[in-house]
Amino acid sequence: MKQKMTKSINAAIDVTKSRRAIQEEHNKIHGITPKTIKKEKGEGLFEDLEVVAPRAAEGPPRHLAKEDISAKIKEYETEMKRAAKELRFEDAAHFRDQLQHYQKLELLEGNL
Repeated sequence: MKQKMTKSINAAIDVTKSRRAIQEEHNKIHGITPKTIKKEKGEGLFEDLEVVAPRAAEGPPRHLAKEDISAKIKEYETEMKRAAKELRFEDAAHFRDQLQHYQKLELLEGNL
């Protein structure tokens, strides 16, 4: 099967060739020799992320006032969002589970 070179592909190739020529001229003027980047295994995209130690199983207290339950809901919701934003998805899932537990407690307290 023969591939067709569209106008868009040809334009992209021309731009790439032009940029490469400009870069090569710049390198020649400044005496730059391009080199391959060598990274150690494990380096890369996630190297700056903080490693979080696994947390011990945290069981919720058995007796809480309504205000305490509401405070816990707000706390876990904030922590869940922060963990997700920092790409700590396991922590976010833990906080989500705790949040859901306290939301159920809140519902139960409202029905008693």
